[in-house]
Amino acid sequence: MTLTPAYHSLRMIVAEPYAARGYVLLKLEPHLHTLHSDGQDGVRAMLEACREAGYDAVALTDHNTNSGLAEALEVAEKLGPIVLPGVEVTTFRGHAVVLGTDTVPEWRDLETRGMDMLVTSVRAAGGLLSVAHPAALGSPVCSGCAWEWPVDPGSIDLWEVFSASRPDAEVPLALWREMLQRGGRLAPIAAGDVHSRAAAAQQRPATYVYVRERSCAGVLEALAGHRLVASTGEPPELVLEHEDGAVALVGEMVAGTGWIPRASAGATVETLEIDSDRRAVYAVRRDAQGKLEGMTAPIWIDTSH
Repeated sequence: MTLTPAYHSLRMIVAEPYAARGYVLLKLEPHLHTLHSDGQDGVRAMLEACREAGYDAVALTDHNTNSGLAEALEVAEKLGPIVLPGVEVTTFRGHAVVLGTDTVPEWRDLETRGMDMLVTSVRAAGGLLSVAHPAALGSPVCSGCAWEWPVDPGSIDLWEVFSASRPDAEVPLALWREMLQRGGRLAPIAAGDVHSRAAAAQQRPATYVYVRERSCAGVLEALAGHRLVASTGEPPELVLEHEDGAVALVGEMVAGTGWIPRASAGATVETLEIDSDRRAVYAVRRDAQGKLEGMTAPIWIDTSH
């Protein structure tokens, strides 16, 4: 991995290309529980709390059930937040959050079918798969919480680098980089994994998505396109500018050489060499003690052409 100094601009050169393409930045909670599984509060209370904390969109991801979805959609019509259908597929070898489908994937026979087959069914239904708290301690601290499934890295869409209840982001960050080098194109996200109204109302790591429209479909399209940032505070920003004037945004793939990274103030650009022809460029922000505070999804560069 190589590090490149950030480029700053007083004219907000980083943010302008996103606005120029019509993108709006929304704050998303991609991992939330209610009384329909192991949460302490009901659907309305959790959505109200997320709105108090400034969230524009919330994914309802109870364990192995979507029984709260109908209520969530009804409440959202009155409260205003965008609701994403979801479920946390919970197994003894790890938890996978499925977003964007209104059915619960079959999870009881995964030891026979395998996680890749689950992903196939999720993709066929138009959904996305996110690995939840991949570096969590497993049994006996949290039975099934650690990610131990053998899976094709290309099967995973999203990866929780930040999880509010697990403050150390360095191990999941290292695992994310490893998945990229194994051929994955997954994007880093930040999740609250909140189980109570009190937790949902607090400021915590969040995922920020650049959407074309303020809707469930718009948020899911941004997630699928990896137009996102994961952050504990103000989200860092990144673009690549080419010497011929072209601009690339997070989640995109570009070709050739001559690309210059520009990141927002306080961020540093990192480049992960995948192989001799491919690299992933992303921005990170750390505090004065070096603790990771935020990161963007990568922009991919292919120099084979």
